[in-house]
Amino acid sequence: MARPLVLTITESSEELQRRLQHETDARQQERLQMLYWLKQGLVHSRPQIAQLLHRNDSTITRWLNAYRQGGLQQLLAVKTPPGAARIIPPVVMAQLQERLQDPSGFDSYKAIVQWLRQKHQLEVAYPTVHRIVRYELGAKPKTLKKTSSPPPNLASGHRFPQAAALLLSRRELLGTAHAHRTASDVAGDSASRPLPIRRVFR
Repeated sequence: MARPLVLTITESSEELQRRLQHETDARQQERLQMLYWLKQGLVHSRPQIAQLLHRNDSTITRWLNAYRQGGLQQLLAVKTPPGAARIIPPVVMAQLQERLQDPSGFDSYKAIVQWLRQKHQLEVAYPTVHRIVRYELGAKPKTLKKTSSPPPNLASGHRFPQAAALLLSRRELLGTAHAHRTASDVAGDSASRPLPIRRVFR
């Protein structure tokens, strides 16, 4: 079990939420989101944050250390190596954004990964595609926009697994009853059926 994460955040929840809403850089949005979750008590460990943001645990550790050392200013200091090339070229990014705006665009992040591989010969990992589409482009695949009910919470009174077990037991009982029909039962059924009427032709 991961140890509880302890971090003293000097900014208020309102300030973090305001900065998060007005931030346009995807990399800084992720870091602000991390602080906001921690401030609200919604996350409690590095692995949990890493999973939610699709980042490595070492990346989350580096961000936390940056905040401990220099506060929000050092955390948001994004350093880009000189001459570093983007994973997805600008031309492909423009096509991707156009496809995402099309109602018949992509139905999942996996479809975007396949599109980059097949049409542009680009091998981009799923977490990277998710981060670029969700945070840099501010878009989502079409099917993800549909609202769906949350999964059943067993603690709140839903008992779907138990209901499924009862249904299975009932089927098993019916199958057992059918399998144990004796020959006398079958004969009794035959005897109870009316005999066909024979017509005698002269």
